[in-house]
Amino acid sequence: MAVYEKDLLEANKEIVISSPGINKAMVKWTLEIVQNRQLNGVNVKILTLPYETYPENRIEVIRELIMELKQSGIDVRLKSGMHEHFAVIDRCIVWYGSINLLSKARDEDSLMRVQSPEIADELLEISYKE
Repeated sequence: MAVYEKDLLEANKEIVISSPGINKAMVKWTLEIVQNRQLNGVNVKILTLPYETYPENRIEVIRELIMELKQSGIDVRLKSGMHEHFAVIDRCIVWYGSINLLSKARDEDSLMRVQSPEIADELLEISYKE
């Protein structure tokens, strides 16, 4: 996660995070990192599941987290049925795997980092399709 954090801190133009799951601790951690980048003109986008898809006992917490992200100036897109786990930084650096980057990782989760504008573009195109 240290290298991922460094990549976020060094973003110059855009950060896109696709994380079906979110939780309070990781949203707070991410906000602390990206807010400074936003002040420097970096556009931050997050794709996640709608809060209505969560178990009933978590709906309100998730709704509040999504509102917090939006109020922080992040472009949040809610996408039903999504399963993509990745981050794309400056349309070049790609973090891809099974980890929800805005939620708790499990022991069996994996994550890899590649530098590829082509892979970045393909992931973004697939993820933003209606």
